[in-house]
Amino acid sequence: MPVEVAYDQWTMLQLFPAFMDDVDTVTKLGAGHHRWVTKIAGVERKFESKVVDHIPAERIAWSSTEGLQHEGEVTFEPVDDERTTITVCLDLEPNTVVEHLADQLGVVRRRLQTSLEEFKQNVEARPTGAHLNANFDPHA
Repeated sequence: MPVEVAYDQWTMLQLFPAFMDDVDTVTKLGAGHHRWVTKIAGVERKFESKVVDHIPAERIAWSSTEGLQHEGEVTFEPVDDERTTITVCLDLEPNTVVEHLADQLGVVRRRLQTSLEEFKQNVEARPTGAHLNANFDPHA
């Protein structure tokens, strides 16, 4: 998919539950802040995040402001006119023994990889140009 399409689709956070099995809802709170509700292994987690850096069609970085402590970034790098490499870096702070074990076993990494593959399938299944969000402003 072209970099603009990949970026535009990624900025529609409310659609994350369609390709991230562990995400129940994402609600925009305004000014680059979002509330997330996730359910992993039957455990519900709620947290809020804020966008801390944003370069359109290139990079979005965030950090948690409340709840599950984490930070991350997603980058979009065009390979050619029709292909994009999406890289997600996520730094989570495990809280429980189970979370530490899951981290050591690479569960989070595998779940993230699966989510990225589902994102790709989800976007590529849409008609060209459908649901674009070219006016994403994380600080609005």
